[in-house]
Amino acid sequence: MAAYDPSKSVGQLVYKKPIKFLDGDSYKPISFSTDFTFLMSSKAGDGIAFVAVPSGAGGLGQSFDHQRSFGISKNAGKFDGKFVAVEFDTCKYDNVGDVNGNHVGVDVGSFMSAEIADVSSVGLVLSGGEKLQAWIDYEASSKKLETGLSKFGVGRPNNPMISSPID
Repeated sequence: MAAYDPSKSVGQLVYKKPIKFLDGDSYKPISFSTDFTFLMSSKAGDGIAFVAVPSGAGGLGQSFDHQRSFGISKNAGKFDGKFVAVEFDTCKYDNVGDVNGNHVGVDVGSFMSAEIADVSSVGLVLSGGEKLQAWIDYEASSKKLETGLSKFGVGRPNNPMISSPID
C-alpha cells in the first residue's frame, strides 16, 4: 500500500457480490437497505458516492478512471450509462446543477442529480472531518430511494434527507 497522498486521494471499493434488485423468478423489484460510515476532510477530493451499475457493466471495478465522475469511464467495456448513484458531494459544479459544495444527490443515468438536498439544512458538513453515517434504502413497493444522514452515533434520522422515485 502506498503512503497517503491527499492530492491523489481517489479510489473505489467494489462489492463483488451482486445486490439483487429483481426477484429471480417473478422479475419484480426487491427492496434493499445499506448503511455506511465515512469521514472526509477538506484537504482533497470531491466527495464519495454509492454507485449501482448493472452486473457485467464494465464501467466499475474493471477500469477505474479517476478523471471521471464516480470513476465511471464512458470507454469502459460494455458500460452503457445505466447507473444509480447517491453522491455525497463536497464540490459545486454549475454544469450539473449542484446547489453548493455540501450536498447529497441522487443521480439516475446522468451526473446531473434528479434529486438534491443541502446537507447544511440539517447542520452537517460533509468535509468537516467528522464521522458521518449514511443510510440508503430502496422500497420496491413504492419505488422510492431514500437517503438519510447523521453524525455517527446519533442514530438514524426520522425523516429521509432525500426521497426520490426510482423505477
